[in-house]
Amino acid sequence: MRRFIALIVIAFANVSAFAAAPVFNAKNLTLTWEVVDNNYKNKQQSLTALIITNNGTETLPAGGWKIYFNSSRNFIADAVSGNAKILPVNGDLYSITPNQNFNAIKPGESTRIEYICENIVVNYTDAIEGPYFVWDSSPDKGYLPGNFIIKPLDPKYPGLVTPEVIYNQNKTIIDIPAEKLPKIVPLPLSYQETQGIFTLAAGVKLIAADARFTPELKKLDAWLLNTFGVPPATGNANTITLGYKVGFGKEGYELSVKPTTIQINASTEAGMFYGIQSLKNLCPSTIYSDRQKSVTIPCVEVKDSPRFGYRAVMLDVARNFQSKKEVLRLLDLMGAYKLNILHMHLTDDEGWRIQIPSLPELTSVASKRGHTLDSKNFLPASHGSGPYFS
Repeated sequence: MRRFIALIVIAFANVSAFAAAPVFNAKNLTLTWEVVDNNYKNKQQSLTALIITNNGTETLPAGGWKIYFNSSRNFIADAVSGNAKILPVNGDLYSITPNQNFNAIKPGESTRIEYICENIVVNYTDAIEGPYFVWDSSPDKGYLPGNFIIKPLDPKYPGLVTPEVIYNQNKTIIDIPAEKLPKIVPLPLSYQETQGIFTLAAGVKLIAADARFTPELKKLDAWLLNTFGVPPATGNANTITLGYKVGFGKEGYELSVKPTTIQINASTEAGMFYGIQSLKNLCPSTIYSDRQKSVTIPCVEVKDSPRFGYRAVMLDVARNFQSKKEVLRLLDLMGAYKLNILHMHLTDDEGWRIQIPSLPELTSVASKRGHTLDSKNFLPASHGSGPYFS
């Protein structure tokens, strides 16, 4: 009796294992993607094709499987040819399912499925990504094909920008004489050069005519020390004066450079900061590469305030890691160009980098992708990540 029960258990186990096994070895299949016609039917769409080639010795069944893939392009659900249906699954994840008229693919043969993309294909990056097979008998597992080929593109459509077009456009560009280039970036509201030059060197005297600008004076002091190597003098010398003046708004300033004096006026600390940045702009670029004994700057009269209150740059550290040193360098550059908003892109639905103990799924689940039916252990495949979680 025990032997009989054991035989039944073994038999059921074998049946279960057989049912869960894939019906075909996906390694014996090659998938080839190509563009058939851009600007299909004179519309903003393209006709593309996916070719399934059977390199094995067994026939690929007419059903019981799906192909999953990622794409940045949307599709019209019914394929133009090939007896298959394309459906969205999640985000950029799609599936191709053979219908009742699909024919089995014998060894050495191929089947072509043509479908319409809602946009024109511009580059190979518009091709499908990370295709894999899933058998109905084991719907929770994905299998990569033996090979995936993207045929070379020769995109032709109205308005195509080719290297030749860009080259011809660039032929109209001429060099602007150095003396005509703006010396302050962004260009101030009012900029006028006057006669003479100011010699900036060790020994220049700094004056904060208003105590509110003492912090900015200290920063300027440190910059001059780094540039010239000697602390600014306190005796008689050329002078830089930071003064308070009403009427410039939150970020406005005026800068007056004369042969022996520089006067920067502002109504706020921010305005004074931007005025000092403009003063630095007037210096030759050599001050940032080698320590200088002195530099000359033109005498100018500048009045400026921002044209836009929100002047931002985004730093994506969710998908492109950056060091603290690089972030600080970016902040310095933002200050030099008078940008006032830093958008730190810390997290992303495609790259969550912050671990929160009370929400462990953000990293234990959301940090991985692969083929899944319920997203309990990892997220669905995206951007060509394929079926195996990574």
